[in-house]
Parts: sequence; structure tokens; C-alpha cells
Amino acid sequence: MDTVALRLLWRVGLRRVLFFGLTLITALSASALLLDVLKANGLSAVELVGLLLFFTLFAWIAASAWTAVAGFLVRLAGRDPAGIDPGKVAGRPLRTRTAIVMPIYNEDPQRVAAGLEAVWCSLAQEPECVKFDLFILSDTADAEIAAQEEVLWRRFVARHHAVGQVFY
Repeated sequence: MDTVALRLLWRVGLRRVLFFGLTLITALSASALLLDVLKANGLSAVELVGLLLFFTLFAWIAASAWTAVAGFLVRLAGRDPAGIDPGKVAGRPLRTRTAIVMPIYNEDPQRVAAGLEAVWCSLAQEPECVKFDLFILSDTADAEIAAQEEVLWRRFVARHHAVGQVFY
């Protein structure tokens, strides 16, 4: 591994330690304040469970707040020093598969098929189009529409020879 990659790895690691450390310190501080209030009249089992829930939920809020602060600081700096430079990754082969998901619910099957066709044709122009799978997630309640969706999906797969790449 070259020194640039090691420096980047170190920066990312430092960011993670800083983020989780600040989140933990914030949640622990808030929980300590609540504990101080609760133990004034003695601490019951219900209050202890409440304190544990408070810590968990406050950690979630603190993580969101610190994420916003970090995002603000990165935007203020103008450029993310640990970000991905598109120029450095363009043209490199994909190492993983990518799922493209189309959630649908009681939508016009013809419109959905047209959207799927557009996505598929766009992907077909890429050299590594076989690294992408399309998933149609239907939660359609109308049985007639669901049947039309399935027919259109079967036709699409047959027309594009996409068995194992387009799922319904």
C-alpha cells in the first residue's frame, strides 16, 4: 500500500474515532445529567430502564447532530480531503455487484415498464453492465395490476435475455 493510501486510511480512521468519541461523550454527558436528576429520590428499576433507553435514543440524536456538524465543516473547508476523487476511480473495473431497486405500488405497469426499459438501455451502454442487477419490488394491492406487472416483467426478461439480472 502506498503512502497516499495509508494517509487516507489514517484520516478516515481518525474521523471515525473522533465521530464516535464525540457521539459517546455527548450521550454519556446527557445521561449523567438525567441520572443526577433521577437519583435524587432513589433509582428504581423502571427509571434505570428509562435511563438506558434515554442513552440509546440520545446517542442516535447526537450521532445525527455530529454528522451535521462534520458535513458543515467539510462544506466550509470547500473540499473533502478524505473524499473519493472521481478522476482517480474512473475507468477502473468494478469489484462488486450493484443492485438497482425499483419500488412500485399500484402504479401504471406500462409506465413502470418504460422506466425499466430506459434504465436497462442506459446500463447496456456501459462496459460493465453485467455487474448490475435490477430488482422490481412490488407491493401492489390490486391483483389485476400485479398480474400485468408480472406479465410485463416476464416479457422484458425474455426480450432482453436478462434471466438472473432482472428480478420481480
